[in-house]
Formats: sequence, C-alpha cells, structure tokens
Amino acid sequence: MELSVVMPVYNGSEYLSEAIKSILKQTYRDFELIIVNDGSTDRTKEIIENFKDERIKPVHLDENRGQAYALNFGIELARAPWIAIHDSDDISNKQRFQKQMEYLRTNSDVIGVGSFIRGIKGVNQIDTQLIKGVEWSNQVQSRTDILTHRFLAPPLVHGSVIFSKKHFNMIGGYKEEYSIGMDFDLWINLLNLGPIDKIPEILYYYRVDPNSLSRRNESKTCFESLTIATKNIVLYLREKLEREPCFIITGPAAGRDYYKNVIAGNHGLNVHSYIDYTTMSSIDIAVNLKQKLFDAVILLEGAGSYQCIKELEDKGMGLSDNLFRLWNIYE
Repeated sequence: MELSVVMPVYNGSEYLSEAIKSILKQTYRDFELIIVNDGSTDRTKEIIENFKDERIKPVHLDENRGQAYALNFGIELARAPWIAIHDSDDISNKQRFQKQMEYLRTNSDVIGVGSFIRGIKGVNQIDTQLIKGVEWSNQVQSRTDILTHRFLAPPLVHGSVIFSKKHFNMIGGYKEEYSIGMDFDLWINLLNLGPIDKIPEILYYYRVDPNSLSRRNESKTCFESLTIATKNIVLYLREKLEREPCFIITGPAAGRDYYKNVIAGNHGLNVHSYIDYTTMSSIDIAVNLKQKLFDAVILLEGAGSYQCIKELEDKGMGLSDNLFRLWNIYE
C-alpha cells in the first residue's frame, strides 16, 4: 500500500457522507482511509460507522482538539509513504488518486502533487464571486509560480495535495498553535525541502462555506497569515545571509501600524523603517542594498501595491527573494 488518506472531521454530518463516498469510488483502490472524528457532538460518529468498507480506519477522539492535532494524529497512524489530505465537506474526482499517484511515480524529484480545484457551494446562500475567488490558486501553476507565491497565501488548496510522509515528519508536522493557517505554514516548510507540483486538471471540489472560521474571523486569519509569513521569511533570509535580516516595511498606514505594533513587535523584527508606497518607490534600491542599509522589503497589500511591486521589480528586486508581498486587510 502506497497511499494513506487522512480526513479530520468535527461536527461535519452535513457533507461527510458525500466526501467519504467520493474517496471510496476512486479508480485507484489500494489505500487506507483514516477518519479522525475530533470530538464531534452531532451524527458524525454514526455516519462513519454506517460505512462497511475495510479500508476505513475510524478514530474517535474523546474531545475536540483542533484540526492540526487531528491531522497530526491521523498521519502518525498512517502506514503508507504518501499522504492524501481530504476535508470532510469536499469531493474528489474519481480519478484523482490514480492521476496523482501516476504523477508521483513518473516524477521522482517531487515531494508532493496537488491539482486545480473548483469551488462549490453548500446549503447556505453564497455569492458567486466568493466561490470563484477560491479558484485563484489555479493561476499558480508552475514550480516557479508556487515558490513565488508561497509567502502570500497557500499556493495549493489543502485537500487537493498528496505529499510525502517522510518529508512531513522532517518538518515536524502541522503547528498546532495555528487554528486557521496550519496549511500555509506546512506548504512553506515542505517547499524548503523539495518541489510540490500541480496537475493542471480539476481533481478536487472545494466547498465554500461563508461561515467558516477563516471568513467569520478575518482579523484572526490575517494575524496568523502575517505571523506565519514573517517567521518563515526571517528564517529564509537568516539562512541565506548568515545573519539577522533588516527590513523596510511598506504598505497602507493602517497596515503599517498593525504590523509594527502586533507582528514586528512580538517577534523582535529588525526594521529599518516603515514607509508608504510613494516613498518606497523613490528609494535608490541598488545603493541601499549595496550599503546594506536594509536587506529586504515586506510589502503589505493595499491600494497601490501592484504598482509599487512593479517599480521595485524594475529596480532589480525579486518577489520572494528580497521583496515579500504579504496579505493585509488593514487599509
């Protein structure tokens, strides 16, 4: 057996049966399905036990421990060298595992493979644009694209990926302090070890829930995103420069203030200055970098950020090398 599928679920009775059926109907059949019931109080346990397929390995936790804990628990039990994550409300194309496992067999240098996704709605009313918005990751296709976007947002949809258990263990698994951004941190750290490719076909259907934690609590989502990106950018530059990096932070005024008081202040970041886009665009980048007045720019998204990025790239800065674009909600 080469593949273990891990599905964490907490009070997921509404779509759980559909998700499990999409896995059991896979044309690639040699796998185990580890379902970690994370202390659910609805009909989740009953739904799982109604399936009589020997490939299903149910685990029922006594209390809710969070998605990252449930994922780590399930992957620790996994017997196969490759891990497929599957959310309990999503659906996989019946040929997904077959195509991804064939890709892994013929591309021995990769440590994982994802796919294009399609957003689907559930029972709740939801804006069509929000559904289409989750499909932005389909634009991130090549290895270069994935590496360039890795500090902005997850370049791969969590449930669409099969990855190496060996490499997962090397990075220490999911960080359980993150309740929303654990996959963002996972991809950054796995990509440090090797390439994760993406099959340009829609093999995974992602359920868009307007009441999900990431959408209900956008401020917490932004906090985790900025924290994860900043920690990993510092580690990347520290290894590259063999010293502590120094940054310029640019972005909207509210974003700069939030970053200074909440993110940089909590992590002891070495900051040269906080400036707006216009001032940033006027700086002589080559001279400043040569004199080592700063090493990199963290650019917080906002109105005018795309023009600023273009001007900095024209001056020789490289995205995710010494220019880091980060998601920001504070204008």
